[in-house]
Amino acid sequence: MCNKGETVKLYVVGVGPGDPELITLKGRKVLEEAPVVFCPSTKGHSRALEIIRGFLKGQKVVLLEFPMKAQNPKVHLTKASEVILKELERFKTGTYVTLGDPSLYCTFFWIYDHLREKVSVEIIPGVSSFTAAACAIPLPLVLGEEKLALIPVLYCENLSTYINDFDTLVFLKVKGKIKDLKEFIDVDRYRVFYIKRATLPEQKIWEGLEALEDNDEDYLSLVVVKKCRS
Repeated sequence: MCNKGETVKLYVVGVGPGDPELITLKGRKVLEEAPVVFCPSTKGHSRALEIIRGFLKGQKVVLLEFPMKAQNPKVHLTKASEVILKELERFKTGTYVTLGDPSLYCTFFWIYDHLREKVSVEIIPGVSSFTAAACAIPLPLVLGEEKLALIPVLYCENLSTYINDFDTLVFLKVKGKIKDLKEFIDVDRYRVFYIKRATLPEQKIWEGLEALEDNDEDYLSLVVVKKCRS
């Protein structure tokens, strides 16, 4: 079994929201040099792998299954940790890829505690989906003393409680919940943007409250609500 004395290292690379060209130079270098690459997946499909595929040069790719609604998530986390440790015992170094930036809603941190005592971990930042979306609009998320809130709609109730405390609200994980946002947004006070698949060729951006009702929902979508400046 791996231990830190063996100089075993795992890189965690944020691969951005979708456009492969947004991967940092350091992230790309690590990807190209890693002998084994770990990709989180659901039902055998990995969005992160789709992004990095063009940078791979014959490395071993290991899919780690993370079901969206697992009945017993600890089982999958433990299994993923065991798979990573087994591969690192052989290769001594590897790379774990994740969408966006590793510090935001990243599956890796659910298994980090299983690995930290056995391997050295270096985390390489990536471009987050909400900053990419704001640039695509384009829109400054915050200026001066303005306050920003990131809200995972899927796991929150009473969304209206946030609206008066922040100048900009970014609603993530909106699939299945997007119409709920209409109930508390005052169009006279706020600008509303619905962004789907930011940075990808099929990227679409809509402005206005009606966008929250007239568009189909997508896993790779988010909503930005910005208080109008007086």
